[in-house]
Amino acid sequence: MLRRINPEVPQDILTAVEKADTTDLEKMTLLIMDQPSFEAFRTSFCQS
Repeated sequence: MLRRINPEVPQDILTAVEKADTTDLEKMTLLIMDQPSFEAFRTSFCQS
């Protein structure tokens, strides 16, 4: 679904989504809606 929204989703974000459990997916959903860019999302979630 992320690729449908934006075909240029960075691989590390796709990997984080693939590995996430339900709790993490819920957090990601809320975070990604509030972030202005993939870079901001990556900083907020992928490196934690």
